[in-house]
Amino acid sequence: MTGASHPLPQERPVQLWVEGALLHTFYCTPRDLAELAVGFLSDRGLLRPGCLPTVTQSQGEPWSLRVELDGPPLTPPNPVPWRPIPLTEVSALAREAMEQTPLRRQSGGVHAAALCWQGGLLVREDVARHNAVDKAVGAGIIRGVDPAAAVLFTTGRLSHEMLAKAARLGIPVAATMKYPTDLGVALASRKGMCVVGMVLSPAPVVYTGGWRLGLE
Repeated sequence: MTGASHPLPQERPVQLWVEGALLHTFYCTPRDLAELAVGFLSDRGLLRPGCLPTVTQSQGEPWSLRVELDGPPLTPPNPVPWRPIPLTEVSALAREAMEQTPLRRQSGGVHAAALCWQGGLLVREDVARHNAVDKAVGAGIIRGVDPAAAVLFTTGRLSHEMLAKAARLGIPVAATMKYPTDLGVALASRKGMCVVGMVLSPAPVVYTGGWRLGLE
């Protein structure tokens, strides 16, 4: 089998301009880019309260996203009280998310992330795991999903950086098809988060915060 016969995942440099200043350059899968910008800015605390930023996208070399922070009113999340979610349900949500990953099935080499909540599921893909998470989170923000009642699923490992991202948003449960890191689990324990590893395996591992799943 030659390399030319296997489709390769797309990766492009995409510049993020905020209020006329270059803030960041992503190396990412060039789709769902407005959601990527919103998730990235939210993680850094740069979104203005009550405003959904205006994102203008242009293709070229490189691609660019131009953001104005003052935009249309942001739909506030509808607060949903947390209810313990069984581990079997977390695994089922992860499996459902994996069924909605066309890029991963087509070429491999991409990560997927999903924001799951009672009655809803948003799945996004990218060559970088943190970009996939920002896309899923951005999609949730745009749609008014309450992060405090959501589960974050990722195909990548849950490092300290990834779990800090979830903690800043107030996401209570994070699950991965792989493993977390020791620093990531320590952070999650301090923040009262639940971390699940090997969530698609026959024997998922709950590292911390099992009470969020109804476990002792």
